[in-house]
Order: sequence, then C-alpha cells, then structure tokens
Amino acid sequence: MSNASVLAVHADTRVSLEAFSATPSHAVALIGSRGLGKTLLAKDIAAQLLGVTDTALTTYPYFRIITPQEGSISITQIRDILSFFTLTIPSKTKRAIARVLLVEDADMMTREAQNAFLKLLEEPPEDAVCILTLAKPQRLLATVRSRLQIIQIHKPSVEDVAELFHAQGIESTTVEKALMLSGGNIADAYKLLTSETGTVTDLSVELVKSTLASDTFTRLAAVDKLVGDRIAAERYVDTLILVAQASLHQAAQGDQGRLKRWQRVLQAAQTAQAALSKKGNTKLVFTELMLSM
Repeated sequence: MSNASVLAVHADTRVSLEAFSATPSHAVALIGSRGLGKTLLAKDIAAQLLGVTDTALTTYPYFRIITPQEGSISITQIRDILSFFTLTIPSKTKRAIARVLLVEDADMMTREAQNAFLKLLEEPPEDAVCILTLAKPQRLLATVRSRLQIIQIHKPSVEDVAELFHAQGIESTTVEKALMLSGGNIADAYKLLTSETGTVTDLSVELVKSTLASDTFTRLAAVDKLVGDRIAAERYVDTLILVAQASLHQAAQGDQGRLKRWQRVLQAAQTAQAALSKKGNTKLVFTELMLSM
C-alpha cells in the first residue's frame, strides 16, 4: 500500500487489501472501528485501480466520493451519483477499472438510499468499482451486505504504530501516551503527534494537564502564553478535546461530579475549536475557554 508510510496497517489487513487491488470485485466494504484510516485506505485502492497518484485522485474526473450530510446519506445523494456511471471515458485512457465510487460511512445511508444503491449493486457496470467504508455493517440491509466483498480493517498493534512514528523521530513512550489519550484511536493519536503540515511536533499534554489542574486565575494568566502561536493554540485545543474524551470515557462508570466536569470541559473545548476554525479572535476564544473549564 502506498499509504504505508503515513498509516499503520495490520498485516492481515494489508494482505487482504493487496489481494483486492490485484483482482477487484465490483463492490467492497472496508469495515472497522473509527480511527483506523479506512477512508485513506479506500482512496489508496482507488488510486491504484485508476492508475493515478493519491494527490491527483481528488481532481480525477472518474472518481467520486459520497459522504454523509447532516448525519445521513440520502436517496437524493445516491440518485445524483448514478449519472457518474454513464460518463463516456476516452478510449486512450480506458482501463479495466475506469471509474471508482467511494461511499464514506456507508452505514449512514437511509433505508431508501440503500434500496437505490442496491439497484446499482444488482447491475454493476463492468468498468466500475464501489468502495464502502463503515463501522456498523448491521445497519446495512441484508440484500446490500450480500453483494459486497468484505474486508475487515483490523487494529494494528501498539508496536506497529510506534514503529511507524519512530521512523519519524518520535519515541515509543510518546506514541503510547498519545494512544492512551486518544482511547486507542489511531487517527486521533496521529493528530496529537503531528501538526497540520504533517511535521512531527511535541505533545501539548503537559500544558493541558497544567491548566486543567490550575484555578481560574492561573488559567487566565496563561492565556497570553497560549495565544502567541496560533498553530500551537489550535493544537492545545485539539489535545484538550482528546484528553476530555478519554477522561469522560473513564468517568462514565464513576461519580457524577467528575462526569459533569469532563462534559463541561469537552463542550467548552469543542466550542473553542469551532471558533478557531472560523478564524475567531484567539485571545477572546481562549479567555472564554479558560473561564468555562
């Protein structure tokens, strides 16, 4: 897999994906829990089948992707894509697999959307492949599931993930800490260990822990330090969200006081993240965040 350099892949998963790429069926479902890189793997397969690079895939005219809108994939989205399978492809660029459709989070399709999609699966175009990613196959109609080749995306070991990041200069103990904070979610751990540009950075964990343990006055005094570097500020909020999510999961079985506290922290951090994404005033965003924590 060409994405092996940026994604840890379980050995059994790698074998299954390579076998599919060599002899693809018309429809395959990549099934696994959130955070295992299913979409990245699906795009890798699509690029291989179409003979283009991963970078060129986003603008390639014979690749389409459907993603949930407002929590579901509607029948309208499925119907709108049907014309994609009738596009005329120039003979000079014609390949055995000429077009690929990716349905991300396919278990979010409504029942009506699944029935519309079923018609496509019943009469698949010879030159097309449909790749579905999902976490809960039980949400698919049995008639849909029966027409899909299933590839289980297994969770790689901590050692595999550590080896991947060690090649980028990150110590195994740091990787293990990131995995612990992210609840084992590899995608979230990757966010903790990298910046937006993909370069290795230090974790913001210690700073997050320090502010969480401080009183309101001390937290407010730290605002100027936090807002000096916008990328670092955004990384701090991302880390705070992951810490809150992990702590919320642990507190779910404990006392209600801790549970409510982490719910409040998570909500405040998510609000701050949304405000920063809209280029809000960083100092104001962090002041409100510190008051809410």
